[in-house]
Amino acid sequence: MREAKLKVFYYPSGALSETTLKKAILLFDELHIMDHPAFSFQKAGCGLIGMSSPLRGFETLFREKGFPLYVHRAPSGPVDDAGLYQRIAADVNDLEFLNRFQRGLKISQTFREFHIAPGNYGAAGDQDDVAQRLITVDLENALKIYETPMALFEDTAIETLNYSNALECCKYLIFQAVICSAD
Repeated sequence: MREAKLKVFYYPSGALSETTLKKAILLFDELHIMDHPAFSFQKAGCGLIGMSSPLRGFETLFREKGFPLYVHRAPSGPVDDAGLYQRIAADVNDLEFLNRFQRGLKISQTFREFHIAPGNYGAAGDQDDVAQRLITVDLENALKIYETPMALFEDTAIETLNYSNALECCKYLIFQAVICSAD
């Protein structure tokens, strides 16, 4: 019987950097990660595309070589479950949650890269340009015409993946906060 407590690292994403993986192997007894979820939000007309973790194919090999790596299937499907939807809405409708999310984008490069993938975002520029728009958008001012942040998220007249004005940037920031809350 094991006398010491088991140190487990749960990483809420299927993709982690090589550095994070190496540190996890050194510091923890087990590593648990999750595939990327495939949620759809009917009211908002958007969702997430699910993806298996890149480490899924190495799970058995890691365990055979002495390091317990477990890849868990992520939940998927429409978010019409009152429980999950209500938990997400409670987070996202809390302006402090959104402000902290926005602050996380500003102060943590890792957090920013988790939510804004490197790439060409068309007229919006690259990931750094998009990040700057999300970091500087005035949430309180942009949300004044909506009863709640989730009301903006569910407004299909405002595009989710566009960044040309404050409302679109605010909606994309809320979309990313929804993803964070759902994970």
